Amino acid sequence: MRTLTKQDCRVLAASIRPAQLGPKGKDIYSRLFQEAFGVPFEMLSMLRAERLTIEQLEKKLRMSRRTIFRYLVAVEKIGCTVDLNEDGYHIKSCGKTVLPMIA
Repeated sequence: MRTLTKQDCRVLAASIRPAQLGPKGKDIYSRLFQEAFGVPFEMLSMLRAERLTIEQLEKKLRMSRRTIFRYLVAVEKIGCTVDLNEDGYHIKSCGKTVLPMIA
């Protein structure tokens, strides 16, 4: 049996939507997206919808501060623009590779 590569995960993430994967679809899709792009889909969705502090992200995602910062770097590497001000982090825009999947 062959292991899925990053490219395989990218093709799958671009081809399906979380709702198509059943009751646990959002969790499965987030993991698939993370394998493809190095950041959880859930984090991108939250940061596009609202402005959050590191502490809020830690609680909502149940991740450590260090992991949150690592993912923020990954978000910038995939072409998203992350804005930071006194209210927290927010994604202003996303690169053309990821935008169709999160729009």
